Parts: sequence; C-alpha cells; structure tokens
Amino acid sequence: MNDKINLDKAREEFKRFVSGYNMEENMISLKYSHSLRVAEIAKELGIYVRDNVDSSVNVELAELIGLLHDIGRFEQFKRYGVCSDRDTLDHALLGVQILKENDYIYKFCPIEHLQDTMLIAIYYHNKFQLPDGYEGPNIVQSRIIRDSDKLDILQLMRERDFNTLYGKDEIRDQYISDVVFNQIMRGSQIMTADLTNDMDSWIEMISFVYDLYYPKSFQILKDEGYIDTLLDRVNSAHNHVKIEEIRKSVNEYIDFKVKGIQE
Repeated sequence: MNDKINLDKAREEFKRFVSGYNMEENMISLKYSHSLRVAEIAKELGIYVRDNVDSSVNVELAELIGLLHDIGRFEQFKRYGVCSDRDTLDHALLGVQILKENDYIYKFCPIEHLQDTMLIAIYYHNKFQLPDGYEGPNIVQSRIIRDSDKLDILQLMRERDFNTLYGKDEIRDQYISDVVFNQIMRGSQIMTADLTNDMDSWIEMISFVYDLYYPKSFQILKDEGYIDTLLDRVNSAHNHVKIEEIRKSVNEYIDFKVKGIQE
C-alpha cells in the first residue's frame, strides 16, 4: 500500500489557503510561520519515533499534521480578531470542519485510510490532555503533534516581545498566583481556568513540560535551554523565590525524562 504523501503539493496548497487571509496581519503571519515550524519539529520527532519506538510510524503524515494542525486559527482570527479558544471557539474543531467541508482534506491527503488519523490528531492537538483509554493507531500521531506544538510555542515565547504576546511592554510587575505556583510545583499542567493574569499565563506555558511525552522532546528542551530562558525573562524581586523553585523542579523533571533517551 502506497502511503506516500506529496508534502510539496500540501505546502503549496496550505500557502494558497493562508493567502486567502490578510498575510500582512501580524497574527496571520505568526500562525503561518508557526505551522511551518511545527511541521519541521513533527518531522524530527516522527523520525525519532520511527527509529526508536515504532517502525510503522508515517513520518510524512506527522509532518503534514504539523503543517495543518492550526488551519482553524486563520478563520478564527478573521471572525473574532483574536486567537483565543477561551473567548471564541475551539480552533482545532474548526480546523477539522474546514478540512471536511467539500472534502477539502483531499487537497492535502488523497490517501483515505490516513485521513481519520490526521483529523483525530488535529482535533486533539490542543486539548488539555488525551482522553483516558485513548489508544489505537491514532495515538502516536496525536502525541507527536502535541509535543511538536508545545515545543514551538515555548520557542515563540522565548523570541517574541511581551507586546506581541500580551499587548503590553512588561509582565514582570505581576505576581505568580499561589494556585498556579502550587499546580506547577506538583508537576501538573496548569488549568486555564485558574489563570489570573499574564504572569500566570506565562507559567502555564512552562507547565506544558508536564504534558510532553517523548524523551526526544525533553532532549530538545534541555539542549535549547528553553526553561531557564523563559524564567529569566520574567524574573523579578517579588517573584524570585517562586521562580527559582519552579526552575529547580522543572529542570529536575526534564533531566529525569532525558534519561529515557540516554539509557
């Protein structure tokens, strides 16, 4: 059975799709470049998983899912002027609907038996966690895209100024709430409903670490120094003790997970 996906054609079609929106709009441009980067990370993770975990993994499919995982973001921003699921709708569900409408999915993946896996992975890429008992052939692609997306979000946080991310020049004047601090210190991904300010949101992104799955993802975190850089960006006198405790706890967890790739 030929499962070869034409990624060049898929990238051309995706660019054509995005060009239907205002490419000069900062958020549209940001989401487009994010999609391209996530596709590259998904390819890297896909190769790792194929070579070390499951030889049946379709790396081209992983890359395609990375490319299309945020296809709903463009229409979301056009309709509402923001990319916030909390304030608008589920962009992953919208993406699945766009791909299903008029069988648009065939423009990217004409191989029918791969389409359900792609749609399911896109749908679950932004959920707080995968459902209990979620197994089967779709889980590997879902884990790859969830790891890939979170890794690039952390990269984005490292590179972008606060004004781009939060519409303000600084967030270090805000306090990390006790609820958010206690959650991350328990080794938990932080619930969006518990956020009280932009500083809490920053710490929530760092807590993505606790939802990553593959040792390779933790190796990337460690090699790139994401956590230290992100915590250094928001360090302040009134949050310093909490930040250093978070730093120690999260880095110890990353070191523990990296052992899975070294042993």
